[in-house]
Amino acid sequence: ATRLLLEDCRIAGVEVSEGDRTQQIRGDRGIFLGTGGYESNPEFVRAYQSFPNSVPHHPPTQTGDGLLMAGELGAFIRNIPVSLSSMVGYWIPRPGQEPEFHSAGIQELAYPHSIVVNTEGKRFGNEAFFQEFVVKLREFDVVKKHRYANIPFFLLFDAQFTERYPFANIPPGQPLPAWIKRAESLADLAQQLAIDPKQLEQTVAKFNDNASAGLDPEFGRGQSLWIRKVGDTKHPINPNLGPLSKAPFYGVELTPTESSSTGLYTWQRLVGSRCRQ
Repeated sequence: ATRLLLEDCRIAGVEVSEGDRTQQIRGDRGIFLGTGGYESNPEFVRAYQSFPNSVPHHPPTQTGDGLLMAGELGAFIRNIPVSLSSMVGYWIPRPGQEPEFHSAGIQELAYPHSIVVNTEGKRFGNEAFFQEFVVKLREFDVVKKHRYANIPFFLLFDAQFTERYPFANIPPGQPLPAWIKRAESLADLAQQLAIDPKQLEQTVAKFNDNASAGLDPEFGRGQSLWIRKVGDTKHPINPNLGPLSKAPFYGVELTPTESSSTGLYTWQRLVGSRCRQ
């Protein structure tokens, strides 16, 4: 579909094209727009989403055709300013193919023996509850960094994690591929990821003291009954908490990804806008 047909102040049909052929299809009772979102349209993502460089994890055909066609007729477009339809994940290299984006928000961030930190080596939220966690990613530092305060950010985990849980589609207990950064110490891992090594060691030491007791007094990780269900319910300490204490230590950079948070008002307003001109 390329455009909507407006006649006598009503949507009368839609124009479609395939190759060099164009056709107009009439609709006696209007036209139903079912074009999906716009996650694969970089211009719409920059215009409407919280993260201008949000990674698309949707089909490449979701380019916002419905918004574009309706907008050309004067449609009112509504944006949800603080949408919770955001996730986080990481890229998996695939030799000879496009890299694959893997969403990590539901399980990997909720498992014990892992944390998420920013480049300062500090935690900034409850990793296990992504709906709360992504809100922290929207915090903008206008004084010092002049950018998002917690981006870039990284998922760190230890050998206990790899022994118990899958990662990047690799079963637990299996060797992880070389593209995943690793080191025998947290300081060495921090150097590889451009994280403040001294602060990271302090962050992990504090986290480990509390996690060993099944507590996270700073952000409340592992306290929600719902989030505990998506963690490791057989873990001896807490379904969402466990210390990072066994080398080697691993780390990957995470990136935010979002679903569309903008849509159209009713057709009555769309048509009324054009017909009042």
